[in-house]
Amino acid sequence: MSKRFLLAAILAAVVAGGTFAQAPLSIGGGFLAQIGTQGRLEAMERYSGLSLSVGLDDVGFGGFFFLDTTYAELAMGVTMSVAELSSIAKIGSIGIRENFYGPIISMDVSYLSKFPMEASPKITLFPLLGIGYSLVFFSKMYDDDDKEVSVWDKPMDLSTFRFIGGFGYDVNFGNNVFFRSEALVYLGLPSNFFKEGKRKFDKDPDIILTSNTFLYPYGVTAKVAIGYRF
Repeated sequence: MSKRFLLAAILAAVVAGGTFAQAPLSIGGGFLAQIGTQGRLEAMERYSGLSLSVGLDDVGFGGFFFLDTTYAELAMGVTMSVAELSSIAKIGSIGIRENFYGPIISMDVSYLSKFPMEASPKITLFPLLGIGYSLVFFSKMYDDDDKEVSVWDKPMDLSTFRFIGGFGYDVNFGNNVFFRSEALVYLGLPSNFFKEGKRKFDKDPDIILTSNTFLYPYGVTAKVAIGYRF
């Protein structure tokens, strides 16, 4: 297991431990949908005019559970994504495009601060802000002929640390049961896959990165869950 994932989980647990010890707990679980971009590299040879672009996008679904207090939420879940890796080599108006597809499965942990505001006796609104880590533990890529191809050294090369923000609300059903919905956005630190790609381009003095290069993963997540307050 990734050391960075363990560090993020331990940090979240330590921070959350103090918060959870001071307020009643809520627990729950539900489903999520996510769409995002892992990053994009675009480079050009100085003299030939050859350009190369590599991008990785994904759409995923998953499940999660959470522990909650009035001002904090600790969540952990698993997300399975369908990813598309596109590679485009181009000179002038002539180009060659290759697409690779495959599943990516990750374990995700997040610690978010909450700022609840009561809209009515049954509805509570709250903005969210915090951190998370996505540990990719399984991935495969296939070409258009359904042949498996090797793109990265190991699945964990796609793991990322993330900054997360968003908005949510609870609807209280009575008997301590509530419905929760959240809309989140994230911006992450570059994965090892894209950092290594950039290093390889940087080593070649005849290759320059273009302004379209963006190594930071980003995306949106929608969550729905049922919870219980103790």
